[in-house]
Amino acid sequence: IPYLIQQNQSHSPIPLADICVSSPTGSGKTLTYVIPLLQCIRIIILLPVQDLAEQVYHVVNQIGHKLQLKTALLAGQQSFEDEQKILVKQQLNGSWTSSIDIIVCTPGRLVEHVSRTSGFSLIHLRYLVIDEADRIIDEFKQDWLNILDNAVGLPSPLKNNFQAYMLSQSSSNRKIYQKLLFSATLTHIPEILQQLNLFHLVLFSSSSTSIIMPSTLRENFIICSITYKPLIIAYLIQNQLHSERIMIFVHSKKDVDRLSSLRKLLLPDNIKVSHISRKLPSKKIQTRLNMFELGQIQILVCSDVLARGIDIPNIDCVILYDLPKNIRTYTHRIGRTARAGKFGRSITMVEKERLIIFRTTIKTYRRNKLKPLNIRRENFSFMLNDYQKASEIFS
Repeated sequence: IPYLIQQNQSHSPIPLADICVSSPTGSGKTLTYVIPLLQCIRIIILLPVQDLAEQVYHVVNQIGHKLQLKTALLAGQQSFEDEQKILVKQQLNGSWTSSIDIIVCTPGRLVEHVSRTSGFSLIHLRYLVIDEADRIIDEFKQDWLNILDNAVGLPSPLKNNFQAYMLSQSSSNRKIYQKLLFSATLTHIPEILQQLNLFHLVLFSSSSTSIIMPSTLRENFIICSITYKPLIIAYLIQNQLHSERIMIFVHSKKDVDRLSSLRKLLLPDNIKVSHISRKLPSKKIQTRLNMFELGQIQILVCSDVLARGIDIPNIDCVILYDLPKNIRTYTHRIGRTARAGKFGRSITMVEKERLIIFRTTIKTYRRNKLKPLNIRRENFSFMLNDYQKASEIFS
């Protein structure tokens, strides 16, 4: 559990204040809010995408079940009608009841149930956890929050006078729930955070300006030509990384398909390669993740669908085939390794013309320096003929 929260929050959330937590990837943010909140009921945990919601649901349900708490997942894994049956039940007298204590959901699915599920009430909501909060702010209009506020029973609209409303109500009459925001790359800019109508904001962060990564993470970068990127990765895997479990991040599905196919042609048959992209069905994604976790797949080529929040144990190395568009994407990608105190390594492929941008970004946001790896053409020249043949197949 992040030490800042461990020192300041041992039993329950801080009263009469909304909380923002920014701490390194893999430091245990999920357990930071799950363990204290399981002493309470009437909780919503909000995540930006289906896969992250499912992962958090399994954590919450595993612990909550032992405390006889019931958890519902509302993220589209089941049909809307099946979710409704889990969420509420109609009694013989026509009234509606719900035995659910904790809801794990995505914004869109939550709004859909508020609008369409008869008997679904949020008037007793006590806590709203917004995990990957920076992504929620960036990718979603905050209309879902207005709908949630209305469902809770808050006056509408509160957007321009939220603080005044809160201060005007006594603690016993205040119809409000407490918000807890979590992310490894959460902004510290009040104007952006205030989009979520925060009250008496309390910020826990491991740094006021820098983005901190785990001390167990070894970060490297390679200056290279775009032409030789696949060859350099093949050389690294066979000569330096050996049998390690590796994730390779690329920008698009097209790149995922092409690179994973090239790897199969350039690497020995005993090194199993697979790929995951956003368009892959959820069941196939989960199957490949399970195989990767069990060691049946050594190399997983993927898009940013796996860059945030997904917790896969014992990933030895993360390779960034494409330079991320910003420091947050970089942080979340390399954060798939060196989790929960374990050692890990990241290698970023940097094209010569983008080296200055990369170094400037790292210097601005990071305290620690990245060490370069020198891979020369002669190191992988023996693979050039195979690479040329493979390139012709996929050109």
